Amino acid sequence: GWATGKKRSDTLQELIWMEISIPAIARQLRVQYPLSTTVGQIKNYLKTQFAEEMSTLYALYAYELCHLQSVTNGGDDVWLLYPDSNLYSYGIKNNDVLEFAMDEEQVQERKPIELEGYLQKEGQRGPLKLWRHRWFSTQDNRLLYYHSETTTDPVGFIPLTQIVNIQSSTNISHTSNPSIFEIKTTQRVYYLMAECEEDKETWIAGLTNSMNYWKSNSVQWTQQWKEGFLHKRGGIRHNWTKRWFMLRDEFLFYYEAKDGSHYLRGKIPLYGVTTEIVDRKRSSSSGPQDYFFNIVTSGRVYQMAAGSEEERQAWVRAIQNQGQLFSSRIDAITAQ
Repeated sequence: GWATGKKRSDTLQELIWMEISIPAIARQLRVQYPLSTTVGQIKNYLKTQFAEEMSTLYALYAYELCHLQSVTNGGDDVWLLYPDSNLYSYGIKNNDVLEFAMDEEQVQERKPIELEGYLQKEGQRGPLKLWRHRWFSTQDNRLLYYHSETTTDPVGFIPLTQIVNIQSSTNISHTSNPSIFEIKTTQRVYYLMAECEEDKETWIAGLTNSMNYWKSNSVQWTQQWKEGFLHKRGGIRHNWTKRWFMLRDEFLFYYEAKDGSHYLRGKIPLYGVTTEIVDRKRSSSSGPQDYFFNIVTSGRVYQMAAGSEEERQAWVRAIQNQGQLFSSRIDAITAQ
């Protein structure tokens, strides 16, 4: 043992130096602690010391200390260190290396189960308020709805982070049907009808769980989804229209945002796509903003305008990167 000739109490007070790496915020520090120090005490120190930098990290609750490299094993193994145990119990040696990083298993355990199935949705447009059969599916921070289970393009979506409440319908015209429930967002109320009351309760419980999860982990969906308003110039009338754009997999979808709803208006294929910054002086348009760029596909050039130079650069990078990723994936498949 490494406490030969010493009392255990004396050994616990021995000071050792450690290297701690925090890749998520690009930090590397050297600290000294007695061996009696618990892993949890070190975690609390890191969270306090770098509170501002860590405030934007997704799922900080899942960050743990790992024994990344030991002077005794050459770094062949990585051990998760539990908060209640001290450094002595893990055999941490002088100049060992630890890492503070996300334990992805914790995140997967807490992430809500994705829901899918048919519901009827009450229309908002027109005086009749017709009910339409739609396929609903929760994907990350969105409740998407499609014409049917077999279609791939969502005709609309409800942002889970904008939901205020989910409950059985309070609309007096629905009192005779216990299968109807309502989703109240910051801008409107959606009325949905399940097959039966039991299914309704399942949807309410599942959506409430998803809503709470994404509201408390809002940083993740901003990282996973590139979306936001852009102006797009029409291909026929050449007028500029404000649309909500959402970058997903092989397409850049764009929606009409109206009365708190998002209605699909089209999609731009990303295979082989390129982008280019358009200088104001080069632009032949009299568009509403100065920050123009083009999305060039094999069939068309889409003229776009962002709200700032920062937004323009972010969109150009995201579209170009996703286009290259998708194109390389397709090319690899066709080459087989």
